[in-house]
Amino acid sequence: MANPALERLRKNDKKGLFLSSQTSVSYLTGLTPLDYKNGYIVEVRDRNEKLIKKYESLGVVGGTFITIVGKTGTAKTTLASQIAAKIVKDHPCSFCQHYDLEQADSYTRIKKVTGLTQAELEDKYVLRQEKMYIENIFEAIMLLAKDKETNKEEWQYETGLEDEFGKPIITYQPTVVILDSIPTVASEDSDGKTAMEGSTYANRVAKALAQFYKKLMPIIKTYNITVIAINHINAKIEINPFAKTQPQILTMKMDESLPGGEPKLQVA
Repeated sequence: MANPALERLRKNDKKGLFLSSQTSVSYLTGLTPLDYKNGYIVEVRDRNEKLIKKYESLGVVGGTFITIVGKTGTAKTTLASQIAAKIVKDHPCSFCQHYDLEQADSYTRIKKVTGLTQAELEDKYVLRQEKMYIENIFEAIMLLAKDKETNKEEWQYETGLEDEFGKPIITYQPTVVILDSIPTVASEDSDGKTAMEGSTYANRVAKALAQFYKKLMPIIKTYNITVIAINHINAKIEINPFAKTQPQILTMKMDESLPGGEPKLQVA
């Protein structure tokens, strides 16, 4: 018997506050070890616990923050581009928005590492190298989310999958945003000019990044927008060489640090 109190609340719920979140959809990256490392088995059961079906959910979960960390020259951007291209390739409305803040990439290189055709490269991969601030990137993601909400009939698709309760999963076609990279992110003053005040500016950028992640968290999950941020491992400057601080994440050494804070989901 269904829960009468919950059913009553849902009946009068105008904002969907009592609805369950939909099971997330994972997307293959083309990298088998990574796909299985992040994968799990979805079991579909009835109310009597009878197993109806089960299937593998492999790859990265859509609508999440991913941070790729590594030292210089370890193919972080290549990995991000390959993952993004694999996710968006088979969906008609999907595309990747790549903010190359380091201005070190090109369409020629992206085509070689992703295997996208010329038409796919033009339709599904947007490389931005002009002046961009973190506020501009936030605005672009919000505009994308608004377009998905306004044009649901064009963006949404039937995944062919079912959630744990046997209900079909219908979600928005995936889009990917690449932020390349965290150390080169700049913030914009309210008057439109970039602040250059040493540690004060660094603090402002760190605060802007924190707000960026915090404000976008519910948006990207709802509209299936995956954000891939790239960060570098740098040498850590210790004030007291005899009292070293702990590393920010596992596998990092005590004398290494990540600019801009700790990652959300790490791919080292």
